[in-house]
Amino acid sequence: VDSIQDAYDAIAKDDTAKGRSGKERCDTYSEKTLKACAMWRPNEVYLDLVEELCYYFHKHEPHGDGAILIFLPGWGDITKLYIRLYQSGENFKLITLHSLMTPEQQHEAFERPPKGMRKVVLSTNIAEASVTIDDIVYVIDTGVRKERTYDPGTGISSLDAKQVTKANAIQRRGRAGRCQEGMVIHLFPSYKFGKFDEFP
Repeated sequence: VDSIQDAYDAIAKDDTAKGRSGKERCDTYSEKTLKACAMWRPNEVYLDLVEELCYYFHKHEPHGDGAILIFLPGWGDITKLYIRLYQSGENFKLITLHSLMTPEQQHEAFERPPKGMRKVVLSTNIAEASVTIDDIVYVIDTGVRKERTYDPGTGISSLDAKQVTKANAIQRRGRAGRCQEGMVIHLFPSYKFGKFDEFP
């Protein structure tokens, strides 16, 4: 998708959402939304948008003590966002979750934050199924994960950013509101979801 018109055409052709056709949905979108869809690229992590969503949930949403879970592809993005949120001066209790952390370090994610603070968990896909954090109300899914790939020509393996699969996105959605009403924001256009691989 390279232009606003291309985004409009792609959304208009998509009839995967229940209730309204792609054309009906598209006609209700602002030019800003269509522009965002046109600019979206797979495997990109939009940290500015993730950060703004965090502030929005913290300041405007009714579930004042509900925790926020953010799915990021790897330690690099977790660190960058952690620094941004820490420097914001907001009352965030920031917690990181990554497979390299010890069980003792991971346990902190299950503890309630001090009164007046909102818990924000920055996690890789380890939080998709391995752990259940019962006070998560908001989930922000960047739509990107890391996957180990092997190049037989060079004999080198690497961790590469990949688009999530349908199974990943569904698991991530299931983390929101397990014990109370919740909300999930997937940072990819809905018309792209139908083209995702089924499984990793």
